[in-house]
This record gives sequence, structure tokens and C-alpha cells, in this order.
Amino acid sequence: MAAMTPCIDLLWPALLALFGLFAPAWIFAIHWAEGRATRPGVVGGTAVGEESA
Repeated sequence: MAAMTPCIDLLWPALLALFGLFAPAWIFAIHWAEGRATRPGVVGGTAVGEESA
């Protein structure tokens, strides 16, 4: 397993960087999907306008 360490040391920062970049998009997508699930009558657009109205 010691031979695998350099590969893992290079892989983890790359995975963390990708997660850091894509986490906001995933959070937004999940939040948007939850909003759509609770308001099935809303068609198209985001739920931000409906929430503030």
C-alpha cells in the first residue's frame, strides 16, 4: 500500500477541488428540485420570484 500513497496524495486535492467547484451547483440543483417538488403548479423559471412575491 505504500506504493499507492503518492497517487492518493495527488488524487485527494484534485477531488476536493472538484467538489469545492461543483458543491454550489449541486446545492442549488437540490434546493431547486425540492422547491419544484413542493410547488408542482410552478412551471418554468426558478422559485425565487414566487417566494419573494
